[in-house]
Amino acid sequence: MSQLSTASLVSTLAHPLGRTARSAAGAVVRPARTAVRWPVESQQRSRRNAMLAATDLTDRRRQTLLVEEFLAAYTDRWEAAHGAPTPLAAEG
Repeated sequence: MSQLSTASLVSTLAHPLGRTARSAAGAVVRPARTAVRWPVESQQRSRRNAMLAATDLTDRRRQTLLVEEFLAAYTDRWEAAHGAPTPLAAEG
């Protein structure tokens, strides 16, 4: 006997159902395993997306606060250098 046929014989003895029965069983088990894992993986993806969105919103809020602080400081410096602006006369 050649090595190939010996390996084939050992494989058949180790798995009496044979290759086609194993692949058929795998075809049934694989979708079932996927169906069981799907809710967990979906929840993990959703949580990750929520964390990324929260981080992005925090960064935008921080940037908005920095701009507001800069504009307030700039306005204070401008008013100190040029005087407070006079209100426009009401047209009427």
